[in-house]
Amino acid sequence: MKNFDITDLRDGSGLALVMADPATGRRSVAVYRDDELYPLRSERYHRQLPNLFVDILDIIDGYGPMGVDADRPSSSAASDRKEVSAALSAPQVSLRTLVRRAQRAVQDGSGTIGHRYHDALDLWEHMAAHALASVCTLSDPPITDVRKSHNWRKQQPHAQQRANPAAWFVANVYSRSNAQKDAITAYRGLTAVLESLCAKSGENATPQPADRPDARALWRAATGNLDFPTYKQVAGVLGDSNMLVFHSDASFAQWIRTHDSDTGVRTGKSEMGTSTPVNVIFRTARGIRIVPGDTHPPVAGFEGLTSGQQISVANLANRMSPRD
Repeated sequence: MKNFDITDLRDGSGLALVMADPATGRRSVAVYRDDELYPLRSERYHRQLPNLFVDILDIIDGYGPMGVDADRPSSSAASDRKEVSAALSAPQVSLRTLVRRAQRAVQDGSGTIGHRYHDALDLWEHMAAHALASVCTLSDPPITDVRKSHNWRKQQPHAQQRANPAAWFVANVYSRSNAQKDAITAYRGLTAVLESLCAKSGENATPQPADRPDARALWRAATGNLDFPTYKQVAGVLGDSNMLVFHSDASFAQWIRTHDSDTGVRTGKSEMGTSTPVNVIFRTARGIRIVPGDTHPPVAGFEGLTSGQQISVANLANRMSPRD
């Protein structure tokens, strides 16, 4: 899979996709002219003609255009090298902005309403639904085999998979000196992860020692381009190569109860007791600052709690999935 940015060429000749492989860091560039920016025109898709919006969907699916190698310009033609240089230095523009441009372009007052008009009006919703179809995996088993050779820095099978924006991301489980008394941290949704890292001191913000450009870049890509980070990238910004992932409240609650030392299950350094504390982080962002697919209301089902509040893991499990 690839992450990508869209740049607006300064000479007005078109737009460029600057693609990067997060596993290798290799970059490539594909340039699109005016006739290749038509929103989701079906004949372009079936004839495999270049189209920026279709190619973005393909990138999200793990395919997409090859582009020109941006890291080996000497192997490209002079015209390609010039385009690559222009694309890399051009200002960025988001997919969301391009959708708004397309919507304005078809609302020209001519009175003609055809398939292009309808394509543009629901373009963002169409692309968001496509992007989310493969990442919102509520029924998938949790990702808990994240130690030794299976951690996010090594051979974790899900490392390059795009992250489920509605999952619980749980950090500090295996890095505590006192497994009974030191807190773990549970982020409810990808918005909560990125917001907590990017927030600065101020009203309704969690104070941070410094802003995080790495987390802010992931947040901008997800909200503006539907370019969701990989699980490895999320673990990287959290600084925890043993981060756990739970796709539902029920699976997280079950894991807590299974790994609770009071039940008789012993888990070595990861052993927890019913009173082991957990810092619960919710999102407070609204509107376009919410990562698409992160459907959790800020604290619904957790009345009385505020983001960052510390409770016991047993309390959290009972709130997520009350016992019968």
